[in-house]
Amino acid sequence: MELEKDQPPDPNSVNFMLEEYRMLQGRYESLWSEGVTRLNFFVTLTSALLAGMALIGSGGQQNPTFFKLILLAILLLLSAIGLDLYQFILMRARVVDKAERGMRRIRRYFIEQDHSLKDYVTFAYHDEPTDYLFEKHGSNVRRTTQLILACIAGIACGLIADLLALPLEVALSVGVIAFVIDFALMEYRARRYLAYWAQRAKAEIRFSRTA
Repeated sequence: MELEKDQPPDPNSVNFMLEEYRMLQGRYESLWSEGVTRLNFFVTLTSALLAGMALIGSGGQQNPTFFKLILLAILLLLSAIGLDLYQFILMRARVVDKAERGMRRIRRYFIEQDHSLKDYVTFAYHDEPTDYLFEKHGSNVRRTTQLILACIAGIACGLIADLLALPLEVALSVGVIAFVIDFALMEYRARRYLAYWAQRAKAEIRFSRTA
């Protein structure tokens, strides 16, 4: 609902809105950068541990079974860290969308106080769901995390098959199948999660694009 032009905004309301905007922007930036930082840490840790195990294994002085068990334990540890990152990225999309929509509502508030601002605001001032957060292809951070986790799952399953003394061809097949299934399951869960929260966001719309 628009305010009449002859009713100047309450200075306290303006200060509140500005402080709210700063808080939302800070949360937005913090969560966005944290996702990239955590992904970089995960990639670095995974690369370092697997490269270290490859270097140790190239010496050929370790008991093969013991070495494979250690590698399997490392893969399980990396899976736990990666799954935590995956959950964080999904949560980040939901919270960042809420912060983004909150900032748009505040822009809308000031535009309704002074309609001439509409000609100078470059960002949206509706509160519909944030498209790029809920698109099917998702963020690059999430997709990269899913690929790494699927690779880890594939290697772990292939390693287990090898420990069970299955033929090499079977172990490789198990690894490839595990990779495909793991990635598909994570993609399915992510899309369902994001679709659910996109619907929740649509139910909270107060200012549509066409309003």
